[in-house]
Amino acid sequence: MLTINEAQLEAFQDISIERFKSRMISFLTEFFFDAIENQSEFELKMFIANSIEKAEAFGIDTEDDVQAFIVYAVQLGINFDTKHSWAAKVLNNDNLLGSEKLEQLDLMIPAQYPTFVFHN
Repeated sequence: MLTINEAQLEAFQDISIERFKSRMISFLTEFFFDAIENQSEFELKMFIANSIEKAEAFGIDTEDDVQAFIVYAVQLGINFDTKHSWAAKVLNNDNLLGSEKLEQLDLMIPAQYPTFVFHN
C-alpha cells in the first residue's frame, strides 16, 4: 500500500501549481499577448499567483475556473473584484459556488465590456 505523507502531498501541489502557472503564461501569450507583452516572466508568475489567491478566496478553485478568473483580471485589471461593484457583488455572494460566480460574470461582462474576449 502506498502512503503519501503531508510533505509529499504539499510538494505535489507545489509542482502542480508551477505547471499551471507555466501553462497560463503560454495561454496568455497566445491569446492576450498585447495585454501582457511588457511584463517579464517573473511579473506574469506573480500576477498569476496573486490571481490564484484571489480566486481561491472567492471559492473559485478548479483549473478552468481559475483560468477564467485570470482572463478577467488580465482584461479588467487585477483589482477588478474591488474596482467594479457589479463584479464585487457577484464574487462576494456566499450563496453561489465558484463556478456559479463565473457564470454570473460571464452574463454580466458583455454589457459592461462589449469588446471582452472569452477564452477558456
